[in-house]
Amino acid sequence: MENFRYAFEEVFLQKGIDRMGLNEELLARIFNVSGVRSAVSEWMLGEVYKSICPLL
Repeated sequence: MENFRYAFEEVFLQKGIDRMGLNEELLARIFNVSGVRSAVSEWMLGEVYKSICPLL
């Protein structure tokens, strides 16, 4: 999963930037509040990984 993490983190950041106009307050909290970004990113990483690699 570590190799997957590197690609995921880049996409996670870019998608957040792309969607900043949709909900700037929420995304500002996710990216600026200590620990929130890593918690959200870790949760999403697990969910995406399980959906792409269900047998692993």
